[in-house]
Amino acid sequence: MLGDLKRKITLVAFMIFTILSFGLSYAIPSAFAVAGDFIDVFASGSGLDFPIGLVFGPDGNLYVSSANTDEVLRYNGTTGAFIDAFVSAGSGGLDAPNGLVFGPDGNLYVTSVLTDEVLRYNGTTGAFIDVFVSAGSGGLAAPIGPVFGPDGNLYVSSGDTNQVLRYEGFPPQAIGGTFIPIDNSALILAGVQSISMWMIPVIAVGVVIGVFVIKRRN
Repeated sequence: MLGDLKRKITLVAFMIFTILSFGLSYAIPSAFAVAGDFIDVFASGSGLDFPIGLVFGPDGNLYVSSANTDEVLRYNGTTGAFIDAFVSAGSGGLDAPNGLVFGPDGNLYVTSVLTDEVLRYNGTTGAFIDVFVSAGSGGLAAPIGPVFGPDGNLYVSSGDTNQVLRYEGFPPQAIGGTFIPIDNSALILAGVQSISMWMIPVIAVGVVIGVFVIKRRN
């Protein structure tokens, strides 16, 4: 009996030790992880050559400028798996793409370093739309990092001139990537409607008082 009990205790202790060993092997690294520690290679390959600009898009995926192939590649934002060449090589004259940013309109803006331009692409399909900032505008030379400011304008660093240049962007009424057109007639109508709703009870009270006064006089 005593021997069986010892064997059972030994077996249970071994099982507990095994479970704890596996548990600690997973728990310890995460428990003692330090900010800045290397995790993994998230995205690579599929033609990526000299990646510079990175941005997560509205769809949650990662967009990367491939400077030496004149493309913008798209990778799964969770797994890092290659999806497609979102902007094809040289589309719209793209040459050495650098910085990337999605604008308030939902489209993708890319700095083209060797043509001194900022190009705009459809934020859903990647198709070329237009040259948003023309070559050398305002002295732009070797544009790098584009960003839209709180004023809706586009700010671009001009590498060769050591400047940050500002370009007309989108009006303040562009909210959440949706343009709200200013229609004076619509605004006036809305104002009249809001006033009329507020005046209804006042008019009703006035009518009641008027009827009461007329009856008193009669």
